[in-house]
This record gives sequence, structure tokens and C-alpha cells, in this order.
Amino acid sequence: MTIGRNPAQFGSQQPIVELFSPTSGVTPAQQWGRGAHQFLVTASGAHVLKVHDDDQADAVAYGLEYNWVQGGESGCREDLDCGNNLQRNVPLGGQDVYELNAEAGDILSVAIGRFSAQFGSQQPVLDLFAPGDVNPIATLSQGLAQLALSKSGTYVFRVHDDEMSDGVTYGLTYNWLHPAARACRPQLGCGMRIETSVALGGQDVYEFQGLKSDILTVALGRHPAQFGTQQPIADLIGPTGDGVPLESYGPGTYQFEIPMDGPYILRVHDDDMGDGVAYSLSYAWINRLCNCAEVTEKVPGDCNQDCVLDLSDAVCLFGFLFLGVPDRLPCGKSERRDPGNINLLDWQSDGEIDISDGVVCLNFLFLGEAAHPLAVVGNESTGKVVVEGCP
Repeated sequence: MTIGRNPAQFGSQQPIVELFSPTSGVTPAQQWGRGAHQFLVTASGAHVLKVHDDDQADAVAYGLEYNWVQGGESGCREDLDCGNNLQRNVPLGGQDVYELNAEAGDILSVAIGRFSAQFGSQQPVLDLFAPGDVNPIATLSQGLAQLALSKSGTYVFRVHDDEMSDGVTYGLTYNWLHPAARACRPQLGCGMRIETSVALGGQDVYEFQGLKSDILTVALGRHPAQFGTQQPIADLIGPTGDGVPLESYGPGTYQFEIPMDGPYILRVHDDDMGDGVAYSLSYAWINRLCNCAEVTEKVPGDCNQDCVLDLSDAVCLFGFLFLGVPDRLPCGKSERRDPGNINLLDWQSDGEIDISDGVVCLNFLFLGEAAHPLAVVGNESTGKVVVEGCP
């Protein structure tokens, strides 16, 4: 039950709601002022709501809405889909009520944000109700949180404004941090760069596989033409099952040593959970090559095996030649003179892999000069071919 007061109203009157149950007689079973409330129904039958102003003077302008946290009429609550970002307005005295099914031990990542151009100081509030509970097990104001669920069944989200006055414009999304089988997050490929935006009150959640002692490098950027001061934040969450970030990154490049094998999550959101943010994100390994998904075909010149030819491949080749990072090449026995590596990385067709091949790669990428000898077409940077000796 939510009840709100129009703040533009003259006077100090507040709305009062009295609930009469079939067994309460002339005395209200419950009485509430402005706010969000719950009531456990103990008797079947007709219930009556009476609304009046608190001092019975000039009257009061109010908003009122009810819904069911448990049981009640079917279809009143809206299904909340994993990963789907909702952008809504809850009106004066209103509430939006959603439901989702979960299992004991699940961990939710929930984000709720407020539209910054909204008039007034109202903030969105999210109340989470567990199966069978009358009162919220968690309350989240504008922000992001991990919520561990202890029961199996239907959970309810209730969204309202904190002052129960004019209402609030908000964005809402959730995803699963544990277990992986319940997740609705895409796989993020090693070396793959994503350029997109996260919406009001949103979060983008990606997954990748990590191996113990690998050195991860993460790059996160913000689109400079974006209006507003929001910055992207990337949370790195490990396979420990508690949903707590191991690290949180702002714009920049970072390194992190993987502590254990398993699925890892990168969760991106804006820093103040306001209007959202436009960002770019990528990861790669410092101590090993990326693994291209197509094991039978390769992109000619693809040194780091991310299935696309770009600047990172020239960096990979120069790093191998002069820094020993990576310490191996992708084909055969990973040696410089391996026939498969020569076929893949010898841009000059002289039977050697050296600095000149990195230079020719850069000339192709930035000057439009000759493509790799095995390229399908002259300007090809993603087409895959069978590379002899490099299955």
C-alpha cells in the first residue's frame, strides 16, 4: 500500500488511510500516513479503505495505490525479465510492483537509478520481499547492490519515491551473479572490444573464463561526447559465489592476477546511477594468447587470436619479438620458425617473422597498403581461412 501527498497543495495537511477488515468492526485494523506500507490479511472478505486528511481541515490532495506482495489477485504484478532495463515513472502516491522466481543461494545484482533532469528531490526506493515475508528483506535507494537470496520461490520488487510526493522517474535492471546457469549475460571474448552505452538505472553484465595465475588486463573508456559527468565503472566479480567485486575500475587500463579457475564477471554501470553512460570495454591476457573461437580457420595476421585483425595484433607481434610478451605464438610448437606461424604472420612472404612484418601490418591497418598474402580480399580484416600448419 502506498499513499502520497501533492507537495504543491497549500497547507500542512497529510493524508491518512484507515483499513477496516471483516473482523475489525468500527475500529480500523490498521492506520497509515504518507508512505509505503504492508499489511498481513488475516480474514477473508471485503476490506474497506477510508482516506481523510490528518486534521480534518482544508482537505488534502493525495495519491493511493495497492498491490499484493504475497498471494492476492493474479496478474497484478509484472514479470521482471533478467537483463531487461526498465525505464518508468511512478506517479504521485504510486508504486510499481514486479516479481521474479529464484532459488535459495542465488545472488542478484540489482541496479536502480534516477533521471537527473527530473524536478524535485525525490529518489527511487526499491523494496525486496522474499517468499512468505510481510516486510522487505532489503531496501535499496538509488544505486547498485548484490543481494543473496535465502529462499526458493517468488520474490517481489516494489518501487516508489522516497518522499511519497510527486513520484519519480527511474530505471531498473537485475541480473544473476550466481549461479552461472541462471545468468542472462553474454560471453565477452578475449581481445573483443565492446562500444555501447548503459541506460538510466542500468548495468551491463559480461562473463569470461579465467585460469589461476593468468594476468588479466582490462581497458575501460568513456565516450567524450557524452553529456553529463557520469563515469563508467567496471566491477570484476570472481567465481567465489558471494557476488562481491574483487576490484572496481574507472576509466583506464588495469592489470589483475586471476586467483582461481572459473567464470568471471565484468559488470559495467555509471558511477552515480543517474542517466547512464557511453563506454568501451575490452580485456586480454598479458601472459598468454587469446583463444579464437574458430579453431579450424584463422584470420591472416591475427597474432593474439581474437578473430579480428587490428592494432593489438601488431602490438602482439612486437611484444613477442622484443619483450617476450606473449612468450609464444599461436601455431604448431609456438616457435618463431614454426611453418604455421610463418604462414599466419609472415606479411612479406620471405619465410621469416621479424620487425618488418609488424611494420607491414601497421601499414595495412593505417595506410591502406598491401594486405596479408592469405587475405581473402584486399581490405579484409575479419575473414577466416585455413592456414596450413595452424589448425
